[in-house]
Amino acid sequence: MGWKRAAGLRRFRTAYVEVARKNGKSALLAGIALYALVADGEAGAHVYAAATTRDQARIVFGEAERMVAASPALSARVTRTVNNLAVLPTASWFRPLSADASKMDGLNVHFAAVDEVHEHPGPEIIQKLNTATGARRQPLIVEITTAGHDRHSVCRQHHEFSVKVLEGTLPQETADPWFGFIATIDEGDDWTDPKVWVKANPSLGVTVKPDDLKRQIDEAREMPAQQNAIRRLRLNEWTEQVTRWLDMEVWAEGGLPVTAGGADIAGELARLEQLLAGRECYGGLDLARVNDLSALMLLFPPTRDSALGSLAEKWITLSRFWVPEEDILRRARRDRVPYDVWRDQGFLVARRICSCAAMPMP
Repeated sequence: MGWKRAAGLRRFRTAYVEVARKNGKSALLAGIALYALVADGEAGAHVYAAATTRDQARIVFGEAERMVAASPALSARVTRTVNNLAVLPTASWFRPLSADASKMDGLNVHFAAVDEVHEHPGPEIIQKLNTATGARRQPLIVEITTAGHDRHSVCRQHHEFSVKVLEGTLPQETADPWFGFIATIDEGDDWTDPKVWVKANPSLGVTVKPDDLKRQIDEAREMPAQQNAIRRLRLNEWTEQVTRWLDMEVWAEGGLPVTAGGADIAGELARLEQLLAGRECYGGLDLARVNDLSALMLLFPPTRDSALGSLAEKWITLSRFWVPEEDILRRARRDRVPYDVWRDQGFLVARRICSCAAMPMP
């Protein structure tokens, strides 16, 4: 709120805040919304609380109502009616917004508080709010959310855009109006270590109770099906799916150490291929239609062959992955995954796609 341009108006137009549950997201949104309503110096300020449902939007609005009721200063300025907080001298008001994007045409948005962006099934609501700010002097949309699991959602898109802003990889004129704050544990952190929990929980010890957080994490450590939910909601980690059936730490125990280099991995794969040639095998093939990788997974059951040594009693997997050569760099930028490096290391096959016309049978 404090960064201003030369004309004295706000620098930021969008703020993306991602933090774990129970860190006071709704209260923060409500406080900022009330500031926009009463202290922005904006005549006819239309302020909205938006979410996937009207009831969800009312959570933020309800927090704002309680703040007004508890503050003599705010109560003296804000008139409360059903689903409406109004400042009559400036013709400004704050309302919860219906989640029906088709009914959002004609809005004149000064400020919008968007809660739980990861639950939005599509970008329509945020797009409608964004395009409804064009007539305002210094509009602001604040999105607050917990990490999600859908890598193609509007929340993930805004997460990745925020990362690029924070890393400084976007042109300045593109990044300058966007504020990003992401609180999460770092890659490689032991998610069960209490020392790292504060990274995802800025309010640890205040609104987040350490004993309760420890209890949930201890339970998730022993129940893999709960791990994704706890790591996503309480440690703000993006996951690939809602639940997981296998603890990935157990999966990792069957491979080389995480510190192994590309040459070590390539050498181990070549050795396994020689040992497993001609043995019983089951294959699963997944051919990508649009954006995914094509993959072939080979599964070798346990055997009594002493040539495999300690591997004889284990299930062994070998994998093959393919990607179109023409757009490997675009995919790497889009997915923030080093496909080109994996190709150079031999872990991914890049193939040129050719289009062949069907020829009639003779």
